[in-house]
Amino acid sequence: MTYRDYRIGFSGTDLISPTQFEYYPELKYRMPQALAHALYRLEEVQGEINDMELSEEVRRIARKRRHILNGWIRYYREQLQ
Repeated sequence: MTYRDYRIGFSGTDLISPTQFEYYPELKYRMPQALAHALYRLEEVQGEINDMELSEEVRRIARKRRHILNGWIRYYREQLQ
């Protein structure tokens, strides 16, 4: 994957290398920062989808972002195995 692929995958958010790791003591293992970031963004996007006060357009875009993030999360998990 190239630098550009990560940019497209995260829909313009900050680039985080999958080789960078973050330690979570409650998980007792290191998680790639890219995976941690994608999981965090997924929570935010899911909140936008469930917020009925937001317009249908915003919620549609959030559903598209959720689809992209789920693909990247699946990719990162496969890389860990």
